[in-house]
Amino acid sequence: GILTEAGKAFGRFHRFLSDYPNPSELHETIPDFHNTPVRLQTFRKAVLENKVQRLSSIKEEVLFVENRASSLNRIVNMLEQGQLPKRVTHNDTKLENVLFNEGTSKAICAIDYDTIMPNGTLLYDFGDAVRSTANTATEDEADLSLVCFNIENYRLFTHGFLEELGKSGKNGITDAERKMLPFSVILLTIELAMRFLTDYLDGDLYFKTNYESHNLVRARNQIKLVKDMERLEDEMSK
Repeated sequence: GILTEAGKAFGRFHRFLSDYPNPSELHETIPDFHNTPVRLQTFRKAVLENKVQRLSSIKEEVLFVENRASSLNRIVNMLEQGQLPKRVTHNDTKLENVLFNEGTSKAICAIDYDTIMPNGTLLYDFGDAVRSTANTATEDEADLSLVCFNIENYRLFTHGFLEELGKSGKNGITDAERKMLPFSVILLTIELAMRFLTDYLDGDLYFKTNYESHNLVRARNQIKLVKDMERLEDEMSK
């Protein structure tokens, strides 16, 4: 299927770049892009400043983030402590960034390389890909009853991703990386929810919005997704 093929495309991307000789030569296009503790600091600053007086409408959402704050540095800490290998990462692993063969529906390759950066982890790419492909609704859906985590989509993507990385020999996925795959999906979804909330508090300066509460709707969408993921985390680990 399409999702297994997409998983293969991004797994292949990591397999091909797993022994990239000098990652430090690559430019960090967006510093701290997936540095979740830094994203948390930025969110807390936005809460304190409350620039456009919207804080009163998102008390529950702030509490949701703060209740999970202690877990948001897990992957960054593991990277810094050498428990996870630092890798070249794509950083925009949505389905639209896979080129497919029109006749066979087989994935040819991952495309859109303007956010390729060094010193990340494949968990960022995996987590964000699953976040975007396993939502039963769009990111802009306001009816939260339509927003669920499709665990079958998770399994399909994961199957393709791991199939490709299994061909990498010593440069393949490590046990530590594999163990953190389910958590990475939750982490990247919380991270995006925080980014939407931060932008909402700052007056919608970063993300393009079509109406006043658009970023809040997006944040609540991702929060609902996280809650569903947390409920299914044990299933994801099987």
